[in-house]
Amino acid sequence: MCGISALIKKEDFINISDTNLLNSIIKNLHHRGPDEKGLKQINNTYLGMTRLSIIDIENGSQPMSSKCGNYTIVYNGELYNYLELKKELQENGISFFTNSDTEVVLNSYIHWGDNAVSKFNGMFAIIIHDKSKNLNWIARDRLGKKPLYIYEDNKKYLISSEVRSITKAIYEVEGLGFDHDYQSYWDYLTYRYIPGERTSHKNIKKILPASIIKIQNKRVTKETYYSLPSYRKSDNYKKANLHKLIKDAVNKRLISDVPLGIVLSGGLDSSIILYEASKKQNIESFHVAFESDNLDFNETYYAKNISQQCSSKLNILNISETEFFDDLEKFNFPTDEPISDLSTIPFNKLCALANKNVKVLLSGEGADEVFAGYGLHNVQKEINFIKLLNISPASSDLLLKIYSLLKGKLNVASKYINFDYKNWPIQNLYNITNQISDSDKLNLMKIKTSDMFLKSDRILEDNYKKVLDEEPVDQILKIISKDWLVENVLMKSDKVSMHNSIEIRCPFLDVNIVDYMFSTNIKNKINLLKNKLIGKYNLRKLYLNKIPNEIIYRKKLGFPVPYYSLREKKSQEFMYEILSNNNSFLSKIFDLKKIKLFIDKSLTEDNDQSKHFLWSLAIYELWIKNKTS
Repeated sequence: MCGISALIKKEDFINISDTNLLNSIIKNLHHRGPDEKGLKQINNTYLGMTRLSIIDIENGSQPMSSKCGNYTIVYNGELYNYLELKKELQENGISFFTNSDTEVVLNSYIHWGDNAVSKFNGMFAIIIHDKSKNLNWIARDRLGKKPLYIYEDNKKYLISSEVRSITKAIYEVEGLGFDHDYQSYWDYLTYRYIPGERTSHKNIKKILPASIIKIQNKRVTKETYYSLPSYRKSDNYKKANLHKLIKDAVNKRLISDVPLGIVLSGGLDSSIILYEASKKQNIESFHVAFESDNLDFNETYYAKNISQQCSSKLNILNISETEFFDDLEKFNFPTDEPISDLSTIPFNKLCALANKNVKVLLSGEGADEVFAGYGLHNVQKEINFIKLLNISPASSDLLLKIYSLLKGKLNVASKYINFDYKNWPIQNLYNITNQISDSDKLNLMKIKTSDMFLKSDRILEDNYKKVLDEEPVDQILKIISKDWLVENVLMKSDKVSMHNSIEIRCPFLDVNIVDYMFSTNIKNKINLLKNKLIGKYNLRKLYLNKIPNEIIYRKKLGFPVPYYSLREKKSQEFMYEILSNNNSFLSKIFDLKKIKLFIDKSLTEDNDQSKHFLWSLAIYELWIKNKTS
């Protein structure tokens, strides 16, 4: 696991200024790979890396060149099927000199070219330089587990694992700063993260998941090599053994030459991973809890239960209110880019704790997006009602009357007469983090102008138009897997863990599990269990009576943080202080008096959308205040 970078000159060869620039980038990626660093110049390309040694500690150094000397790689990630690929390559006459997966990645590219990525099962960001063609080949994994960014000016391209390493290097070496991307800020305030390829800085873009980019003689080409599959009525996927897929995914992620552990919340997903991992070896668990009697914010009871069953040593980190806000105030944002997710604070502390004992952590990220969590069973209930409503005119009248008597929402229900249920997600622009509309943001501005920004809804609209032929819940799962999962869940997971020199591995995002689940009927994801419609149906059913049933049936909490609530005195004080500063970034766009009134109103209502919008404003201010370039 590493931080990787490249400097590619458009015309001239590398000079001393370029050398200083890449050295600065590498210095600013040190936390991602404190064990070793490497640099190599080939043609007009300069490759660099910082290494966190996980596999083949002695011989896996980078940049790594092929035996013929024509190909050189820097690579960040893990291939969980590298031993199978190595065997296949050896059968094709290719010899190896190390036991590292880096050499497997390099030889896979040499042998299969662009098709190599379709064989990779893992997380990766790759830069390979082909000396004979003066070609730089760049690829990112299917779901975006490993980040990669690209900067361009009239002389060069810079590629790096983190945005901040680029901005700091250009400031340190060239004395240049970066303008904020205001459109990114506008979109961030709706989504809590920056969606799409934009970043917080102009001229720096994300290399999107499942991308292959080729840079050769100033010519840049891009292609997408993977998309999530659709439900197929074939026996191939019906015959797949989900339990075996999960066991294999966990076991492959236990391969390591250094100690590893597990992030254990006490919820369904992490409990399953611990259960499977503990069959193979003793594994240490790491759990964080807030000092609260409310079980919605303290899951320690459940974590203790499953850790005892699996004979796992449980390390518990308790966080007080004072400690949380002290950390938040001086937070140096290991997320690199602004993400309005307060769980970043406890996750950062958890990784720091784990770093004392292990270098690798298994985690349950991705299960909700793959198996239909996040309360999507409630969406399915509404879809089922819409289907019933449109069976026949007689049934429609009867159902409307029943619905009206039960919920008093006749007008709400009647709009679904003669309605195509597959349009439900796009009509509602369903998104689990859509917290404020463009019109509401416009009402808070100093000067109301509808053409100052592109509307933030454009991203959801465009994405939903591409999946309208899917079942509604499958549409939603594809959207959140492309956006929320990548830009919030996995971005936080990678950046915070690597800030603490920890590698995170996510078994539920194994490509075989992902392909299987997106190819199965919705009934395998949402169905009745004990006469109750629930999400993650096949996952829960599979582990009934294997892990404690109280964990099987408990509701999803995620990484709960009690301080989101604006009814907490400390949260109120913090919000007023941060958002009332006349020199703040938000004051360039928003009317502070209107923001103050919005806070006042939100304190009495305490609804999720309002408080998340205010926290997004506050987090961005802290990000600007505490970032170092």
